[in-house]
Parts: sequence; C-alpha cells; structure tokens
Amino acid sequence: PSVLRSNDICRISQLLLHYSENRFCLVKEEKGHEAEDFLPFFQDMDLILVEGLKDSHYAKIEVMRRDVSKKAVCRKETVKAYVTDFRPDTWSGFDAESMSDCPVYDFHEIDAIMEIVLKEAEKFWDNRRI
Repeated sequence: PSVLRSNDICRISQLLLHYSENRFCLVKEEKGHEAEDFLPFFQDMDLILVEGLKDSHYAKIEVMRRDVSKKAVCRKETVKAYVTDFRPDTWSGFDAESMSDCPVYDFHEIDAIMEIVLKEAEKFWDNRRI
C-alpha cells in the first residue's frame, strides 16, 4: 500500500537488523527470554549496565523524574540508590514510603553515582572469586 497503517509498522518492526562490516545490532520482538540468555554476548566485558528489569533480582539504581514518577517501582531490596530530579522528602505528591532506605542523588552527582556502580561491581567480582 502507498500509506502504511500502524499495524503494518508493528508487523514490519518485529525484527530490525542494523549491520556494518564491524558491528551489528539486532532488535527482535520475542517472548520467553531472560537477561542471562544474552550474557554470552558480553563475555569480554567487566561491567554490564542494563536498563529495565525493575522486578529482577539484580542490583539497580532507580531513576525517577518528577514528570513521570509518583512512587518508586523497583523491588526495594534490589535498589542501591535513587537518581531523581526532585527531593522525595520535599514533594507532597510523591509516595516516599515506596522507597528503600538508600541514598538519593541528583542527576548531576555523577561521581557519587559512579561510586555506587563501582562498589556494586566490586562486590560482584569479590563473590565470583570465592
């Protein structure tokens, strides 16, 4: 057809491959995979940062924006820090009870956020050596 409808776009976009001589990116819509299924692609990496997986057992930094978040959504026991564009304790519209008792950083506090990432990576590698 000369005009694509939204369901045509969905059908077309179920598989996307971008390829060049020395790199590729594959996006495929397919259910039934776990994050661990993709670890073989990262065997030569020391650190892997993954977006999403809010219900997973992985340690995480939850990112919240005032325009989007009314409460924290990740499992409290997995959150190591929050990064926000607001202070949860000063915003009456935010459910601060939804947060775990861990540090809250502004988006500009890059060094402090990186310290959390490196501390968690160090814990992971220490446990792997046992």
